[in-house]
Amino acid sequence: LIVSAMGWLPIAHTMMLGAIAMALTGCLSMDEAYRAVDWRAVFLIAGLLPVSIAMVQTGAADLLGRQLVALLAPFGVRAVAGGLLLLTVLLAQFMSGQVTGVVLAPVAISAATALGGDPRAMAMMVALGASLTFIMPTAHPVNVFVMAAGGYRTSDYPRLGLPLTLVLIAA
Repeated sequence: LIVSAMGWLPIAHTMMLGAIAMALTGCLSMDEAYRAVDWRAVFLIAGLLPVSIAMVQTGAADLLGRQLVALLAPFGVRAVAGGLLLLTVLLAQFMSGQVTGVVLAPVAISAATALGGDPRAMAMMVALGASLTFIMPTAHPVNVFVMAAGGYRTSDYPRLGLPLTLVLIAA
């Protein structure tokens, strides 16, 4: 924890080194380590990566964003910003939030420029939407990892995550 807190190594490297140290010192046997891994979560995350890649490489995410902008542009900058926020939240539930942000940020910036709005504000709407990954367990790897450990069901995520998302959008 000190190594990571002091910034000497990234947290991912520090945690991996800690796990290796636990195995080498006998604090944790390899059998215990394998049993502790939630393999369903690993395979779910691995299966979602191709979906995200396909959405980007086929241009589907970009097409959705551009169509949304074309549909909402007559209603003004705020309607487009709200629509992009909602689209980003929706896509982030199935694609990585980072990928969703990277795909939709250029769409948002060009829409703001074309409509006479502030590109930074429109980009912030996309950034906010990309971070609201509470509605589905597939929205973020951490959601998947805590699902089994916490005994959560898939239905728990929208039941609690949707109201939280709506409160954060309102805020």
